[in-house]
Amino acid sequence: RWGDLACPTMARVRALADLAPAEGKAPSPVAAEAAFWRWLQWRLHLQMLETSQYAASRRVVLKGDLPIGVDKGSVDAWMHPRIFRMRTNTGAPPDAFDPAGQNWGFPTYDWEAMAEDGYAWWRRRLRVLAQYFHAYRIDHILGFFRIWELPAGTTTGLLGRFRPSVPLWREELESHGVWDFDRLCAPHITLDVLHETFGEDLAPLAARLTEDAGHGRLRLVRGADTEDRIEALFGGGGGGGAGSVGGID
Repeated sequence: RWGDLACPTMARVRALADLAPAEGKAPSPVAAEAAFWRWLQWRLHLQMLETSQYAASRRVVLKGDLPIGVDKGSVDAWMHPRIFRMRTNTGAPPDAFDPAGQNWGFPTYDWEAMAEDGYAWWRRRLRVLAQYFHAYRIDHILGFFRIWELPAGTTTGLLGRFRPSVPLWREELESHGVWDFDRLCAPHITLDVLHETFGEDLAPLAARLTEDAGHGRLRLVRGADTEDRIEALFGGGGGGGAGSVGGID
């Protein structure tokens, strides 16, 4: 994602935004744009600070909103990748509100890595917000205790699990008479389910995108085995329809 900027240092970041480098050195190609965004954030900081101080002088309390996560393309994820689980997404499990669950797209936190420096990133984040707000609402505060974590390649909230969670061990399941672990744990589908969805288009789709998994079950072939790959095959849900997948008519 970041190319040759994947491992930034503070010196490198400063150089990117330096409009007047040392003699004999040319400014970075992005220096002017970086300087603009620095200036804009500084102006916003001053305006928010002035607003907060004015509100306090009038005995008005400002309440801010703090989302639990940050975008994978954010400066936080760029500068501190080790405290994020970048190959995951955060969301919410399926429920009556949304049968497909929710996939918010931002990474979950590596709390173990954060603990190594006493959660310094979170402390800085809260200190910055405290400059402007007298109180703040943490959107999805449950995320501090457990989060619905989805693997890379998902676009819905169906395939997640709570993290942390207490696992079920194979021995525990066997002690209760459970033996068909592949049926319970390995992703698969049956022809009946496919037929309900695709009808007459089933045969070419099944031949192209599935393979036999035994015991009357099918599994998706590599290249169609994640939600984002399936969306790409279907043209991103752009109306290609069930009969126009990967050149199938």
